[in-house]
Amino acid sequence: SPYLCENHLEGIVLNPMDRWEVSKFTLASFSQYAFNANSFRGRDDFKKAILSVVSEDIVEDIYIFSQYFRNSRISNSLPFYLIDMLNKVDIKGIDKEVNRLFNAVQNIKNSDQKNLLESIMPWILQIEEEKILWQNFKDGYVDDVKNKIKLFNKSKHKTSANIVVKTLKKILDIKET
Repeated sequence: SPYLCENHLEGIVLNPMDRWEVSKFTLASFSQYAFNANSFRGRDDFKKAILSVVSEDIVEDIYIFSQYFRNSRISNSLPFYLIDMLNKVDIKGIDKEVNRLFNAVQNIKNSDQKNLLESIMPWILQIEEEKILWQNFKDGYVDDVKNKIKLFNKSKHKTSANIVVKTLKKILDIKET
């Protein structure tokens, strides 16, 4: 809100992650907000913050990637359109989204952003595995998918969105263990 200071705010705390390269996006975005809260425009300014950290050719890809890691106490952890797709089990929409994320990840992998890539590689590999899992589901390998979902639940590098596993658990009626 541009009105935080008007409401007797005494301070704001940012908590960068242990992954410095990824923390740069949030810190750059917040610095734009702190500089002029009245003109801050969320998504557009976040893309500007991304551009201040990486080359222009992967700004949109980093933005797409970041949408799957929105661990926030002040907003939804997922964009509304993803929440809607998951609730409706919109297979076509989810398929499009899985491919969109996978393509973004491939572009990031092919970029020259070596430090960033090193920082996020475990999640990139997880997203690639989720893409394979999704394709196996679409190809009808249901038993194999059910077995692999158990392994995905134990992964420490899943996205907070985790749309593939959430969708497949719902479709295949897999209960938490």
